[in-house]
Amino acid sequence: MVINYLKSLYKEWLTEIFFIMNVPILVQDCVMVLPFGSFALGLNTKGSDLDLLCVGPDFIERQQFFTSFVKKLKAVDGVIDNAFVPVIELTCYGIEVNKQTRISLYPTNLNLSDCIYLCNMDIQSARSLQGYRVTKQILHLIQNVHTFRGALTTIKLWAKSRNIYSNKLGFLGGVSWAILVARICQMYPNATAARVVARFFKVYSMW
Repeated sequence: MVINYLKSLYKEWLTEIFFIMNVPILVQDCVMVLPFGSFALGLNTKGSDLDLLCVGPDFIERQQFFTSFVKKLKAVDGVIDNAFVPVIELTCYGIEVNKQTRISLYPTNLNLSDCIYLCNMDIQSARSLQGYRVTKQILHLIQNVHTFRGALTTIKLWAKSRNIYSNKLGFLGGVSWAILVARICQMYPNATAARVVARFFKVYSMW
């Protein structure tokens, strides 16, 4: 619901921009709003935010994304445009959403996991793309997604209960915990989720 709603707003905004710039490009051929992070990993829980990557043509300036597009967003609690990774933070239908800025790619059938698309890309756009790429790579490299999800859910609950789940406070964030758990899943591909959790603490306590 939220993704479709935001995608429709993004498409509407691009249509207006294309009209103003007199650009003869079909909007549907270059609109991509892609989830990544916890939602894409299948770990979205109540209270979790939603990470989305907005992809569009490179002639649209980043400042346009952070100004005129924001006017299209409903129920905005706040906007942060100077983050390390370019991102708009908002609340939509009670769900916190992080919308990362556009990258210089279209149409919609491109494989964004291909490293070739990082060539000649500005650093802000590359950072925006990286979250999506990491999520896809994690799912590709682990053998048992169900085990991974169970173990990561447990580790996240453990970290949150000890108030160490926050990269904003200098601790590890969601993707960092996911990478750590994914590595244990690779080391013990036949282990149960409980076994992965046990191995997680044993392995990393010795690093």
